[in-house]
Amino acid sequence: MAETVNFLKMSTEKLQIEFKSRAELLRALIQNETTKTYTEDRTLREMWYQAIKIPLMRYEPDKSRQPNWGRKASQALSAVLSDMVLSGELKYRDVGIKDKSRDHVDATGPFDDVIIFVEDNATFVKVKTVAEAYRCWAIEGQGFEATALIEKLIGMLELRHGSEWSYKRYLLIGLTDYDAYGFKILEDLERRMTTLGVSIRARRAGICPSDVPLEDLDSLKFSIPVNCPYDEAWVEEHGIDGAYGLELQAVDSLRRKELLIKVLEEECPERSLYEWLKQSSWKDLPYWSMDAVTIQLMGTIKSEIYDKVEQLQKDGRWSDDRGLLSSGTVQRRAKTTGVFSHSLSDHPERVVKHILSAYVDDLCWDGSELSIVWSEGEDPADQEDDQDE
Repeated sequence: MAETVNFLKMSTEKLQIEFKSRAELLRALIQNETTKTYTEDRTLREMWYQAIKIPLMRYEPDKSRQPNWGRKASQALSAVLSDMVLSGELKYRDVGIKDKSRDHVDATGPFDDVIIFVEDNATFVKVKTVAEAYRCWAIEGQGFEATALIEKLIGMLELRHGSEWSYKRYLLIGLTDYDAYGFKILEDLERRMTTLGVSIRARRAGICPSDVPLEDLDSLKFSIPVNCPYDEAWVEEHGIDGAYGLELQAVDSLRRKELLIKVLEEECPERSLYEWLKQSSWKDLPYWSMDAVTIQLMGTIKSEIYDKVEQLQKDGRWSDDRGLLSSGTVQRRAKTTGVFSHSLSDHPERVVKHILSAYVDDLCWDGSELSIVWSEGEDPADQEDDQDE
């Protein structure tokens, strides 16, 4: 192992003599960090303050007094370190960095070859239930240019699949803004992952102008800054009216979930959905996870669910204005648990969950479609009434 150099004690004159450029100094500072032993993980920001900022300030004393120097210099560090990782010179763990800043969801089910990538944290928080319900990977990509994001993901894939991770073919589903940056994120992430040995295919789920009502488009679009040839080419080819884009927040969180589920529905065969349902003990699924698969599930057995609701209405056991069964036990249970009734149109996931739990014995697969085996016994709510008595 090379000997550690104490750059913190070097003077401005010595630094400027030994290094011809900022990039050269940054590479030397990064390489020097690989000679140290780390007992705890740290972030890139911690590395910046602990080992990089002071030598770099001494190297360029005049520039370091300018506004935003720190932000631009730390971005340069991130870019140089990322290039060194991509070229195979080192790994983030060699300099003690483990990316803990991004939220993620681990895959635990049959869709463990699917990775959902969401551009910003605010949207990730809203749509992560889709990944939790499908049990696929998901990661939020704010600050995506740090290749630590990819290294973190590869570590998760290795943990899940062992040595076979490098032989699997993954699908990367991107949920990004409709602008040059949003497109570039996904392209760049696919390229970097391929460089690091991940066999992957990327597909955008949205957002697109067609996802927004035409009458609302003018009020929701924003002007895209053109800072480079890529931006200029993107605006010319994709820009709304040749100049505008859309943020993910142009549609509500339910619509953003629908955009992801639409792609999952097209990419993940129905057979896998059935296997997921069987593995998940679907009768015990919480309401919040059901909403992520309701659209796909309802597309398969929607008519049967609606027929059942209609039958219950005729029997006087269902009320759209109350949502769930109108038995005393169900209403008392709702007050106790905080799960109150909702209409089929407003909250279909709760209705589907209740129908599956109370009236379905089994879900069957005949090789081409999913079907329901309805219960012929007593309504569980009635059984609870008997127990109460």
